[in-house]
Amino acid sequence: MANEGIKWIEKHKQQNPEQPFFMYLAFHEPHEPVASPADLTEGYLDIASNKKEATYYANVENVDHAVGKILEALKRLSIDENTLVIFTADNGPETLNRYPNASYSYGSPDPLRGMKLWTTDAGFRVAGIMRWPGNIQPGQTIHQPVSALDFLPTFCELAGKEPPKNVALDGMSFLPALEGKKIKRDKPLIWAYYNALNEHQVAMRDGDWKVLAKLDLQVKYQNLNDRNISEVRSAKFIDFEVYKVSEDIHEDNNLAGNNSSTVNKLKKKLEENYRELLEGSFIWTVKQ
Repeated sequence: MANEGIKWIEKHKQQNPEQPFFMYLAFHEPHEPVASPADLTEGYLDIASNKKEATYYANVENVDHAVGKILEALKRLSIDENTLVIFTADNGPETLNRYPNASYSYGSPDPLRGMKLWTTDAGFRVAGIMRWPGNIQPGQTIHQPVSALDFLPTFCELAGKEPPKNVALDGMSFLPALEGKKIKRDKPLIWAYYNALNEHQVAMRDGDWKVLAKLDLQVKYQNLNDRNISEVRSAKFIDFEVYKVSEDIHEDNNLAGNNSSTVNKLKKKLEENYRELLEGSFIWTVKQ
C-alpha cells in the first residue's frame, strides 16, 4: 500500500506540480487477520509471551516502516516541508480473544477504560500524530480533542476553499490548536453506537468533560433502518455518567450525581445534540 501511495504521489507531482493533493491511505494492520514478515517477528520473540504476540508487535512495526517509506518519498520529492501528514486510527484497540478469531489481538487500551466497541474513551480515543515541518514543532502536544470530523473543514481551509454548502458538517478546523489557541466548536463531539459492548450507547465530549448516556432500548442494533428507527427515536435516556476527563482519564469518578449547574447543563446539551444527530442520521431500508 505504501508503494502504491508513493507511485500516486510521484505521478501527481509530475503532472500537477503546483496543485495541492489529498491522499487517504488506510492500512489494514494490525487488524485481524494478522500476518507479519518473519524477520520482524523474529525480533520480538524474546520479549513476547508467545509467537502470536510477537507477530502482532511485528505487524505494528511493519506499519511504521511503511509510513517511513512515504515520509522519505515526500523528502525525496522536496515536498515534505509543505505537506501535512496525519497518522491516526478508526477505533480503539481490539483485545485478545474477544471473539473466536481474535487470537493475535494484543492491543492494550491502558490507561483508558474499555476497548474497541465501547463508548468509553478506549473505544474511540486513538493516536493522533501529525507532521508538518515549519508549522508543527517536534514534540508539540495538543491537549484538545480533535476528531476525524474536523479533517474536511481543516483541509478546506488549508486549500483556501469553503466547505460544501449543501453538507451539514459537525467538525471544525483544528488549525487554531496548532498555534496554541482554542478550537471554537459550534457543537460538541457526539458518538452514538446502539450495539456498544458497554451499557451506555451515547457519548459526548465537550471541552474537559465527557458524558455517557444509556437508552431504554430493549435490544441492540447494528444500524438504523426503517424497521427500528421509530423505537430508537422514542428511546429516552435512563442513566448518565459524567467525567472530567482532563483530570480523570480512566473515567473512574462519576460526577453525574452532583446536582451542579455544570453537570445539569452537560446532560441537557447531550440531549439536544443527540436528538439533532439522530434526526440527521442515515436510515437504511431493509429489503423485503
